[in-house]
Amino acid sequence: MISMITLSAAYASPTINSGIIQRFDENQTSEQLRDITITESNSEPVITEGELRITLPDSIEVLFNISLSEGVLLSGTAVDSGKIDASPVYSWDDGDKSIVFPVLEDFEAGEYVVIKNLFVEGFNSPSSASDHILLTVSGSDESYEDEYTLSISSSTIEDTREPDLPSDISIISTESGVEITWSDPTDLDLDAIEILRGLSPGPVDGNYYARVLAGEEYYIDTAVEEGDELTYILRTFDGQNTSENSESFTVTYNVPVEEEIVEEEEEVIEEEEEVVEEEVVEEEEEEVIVVTVDFDDLDGHWGEDAVEELAAESIVEGDPDGSFRPDDSLNRAEAATLMARVMYEWVEFEALAADYESPFSDLSDEDWYFEDVINLYSYGAVDGNPDGTFAPANNINRAEFLQLAVNLYEALNEELYSDDVSTDYFSDIVSSDWYYRAVAVAANEGWVQGSECDGEACFMPANEITRAEAAQILHNIFYGSLVE
Repeated sequence: MISMITLSAAYASPTINSGIIQRFDENQTSEQLRDITITESNSEPVITEGELRITLPDSIEVLFNISLSEGVLLSGTAVDSGKIDASPVYSWDDGDKSIVFPVLEDFEAGEYVVIKNLFVEGFNSPSSASDHILLTVSGSDESYEDEYTLSISSSTIEDTREPDLPSDISIISTESGVEITWSDPTDLDLDAIEILRGLSPGPVDGNYYARVLAGEEYYIDTAVEEGDELTYILRTFDGQNTSENSESFTVTYNVPVEEEIVEEEEEVIEEEEEVVEEEVVEEEEEEVIVVTVDFDDLDGHWGEDAVEELAAESIVEGDPDGSFRPDDSLNRAEAATLMARVMYEWVEFEALAADYESPFSDLSDEDWYFEDVINLYSYGAVDGNPDGTFAPANNINRAEFLQLAVNLYEALNEELYSDDVSTDYFSDIVSSDWYYRAVAVAANEGWVQGSECDGEACFMPANEITRAEAAQILHNIFYGSLVE
């Protein structure tokens, strides 16, 4: 079951109060938050030595503005008593969605702290509803809601803010070519990373050489030869604005030389008997599989089994650094690629993409996901938007992803479920919802369980699906009950 944050309504709990409902305008540059007052419970103290974390709601496209928030100050009785510093050494977390303050000693009943001079930014799209800032503290599994809410209203203000630059840029030579990796900035409206390239003696071309969708954080330039001297510059694009250029990175491409130990191992294998050779090969293959699926950020995660099993099937992949990022969002291009990999397990495809003109105005044969989208489209498993776009960079929500998965399951089985299928399993869907049939099919088949909400089961259709949730759904549908 996909778990969600549980908001506490316990009797003995601290309170968080920003004093007023705050509404922001879409695309405004930045805004100071109202002072946030956190008051310890009068009956049973909860805030203990460790940390105090303030988190902005995921449902609102807003982040902390780090540079403007450098002047954050704390005051109140908890500061006066030395429980927390007035000018603390704080840290940022959750992609700049959270600020974390160190708590020096346990709060006493009724003590409070006021947090001032926090600024936020983002405001990339209006919010359909208001939501609350959250407080979490060490030693407690509960989250406490601000008494007041945040929201973003529609506005005529144009988005003129340049996206931030990527960080941790690394460029190395590999057998396949020049490998470039980086960490995306936290901008909520980030669309793509653009890579500029220059081949000596020529300069770096001002037009981008490659464009990589946000979230990929990885590119290999294969159009290189031994001894080439190449210069790369990275910048970001948010759909409207382009950032300034990063610093330039120059590398001379040299194909890595295999270590001699590999040749020695091959000679040993050749000298052994055939049966022994087969056993050694099998053991080596098993070791490779273990390395491939052992992601370093999945240990203990609820989706660990499904992700690792799909990784063993080459359906999902991790990042070059060995992580999977199970709780990150998935965009529509990435979702289509996952669906296509499942489809290729059951259907032999030739290069159908070569015979198709793009049915979507924003899909080009130069896009890395073009063939997968076209093959799914030709198989009747994927549709675009009413305006004729595919919107590959948009994050996909749970309803959209499940609809694609059910479409593919029906196409592979060449059998449709009834249009009259129904379910009363989830309390947050109704028969008039466009995705009702897909959710009903999945619920009846036991493919999805949703989350507990107010004592009932909710599907949360509008929530952006996470990478782990997508893997679990694909595993439930196609690998828990395999398509014959």
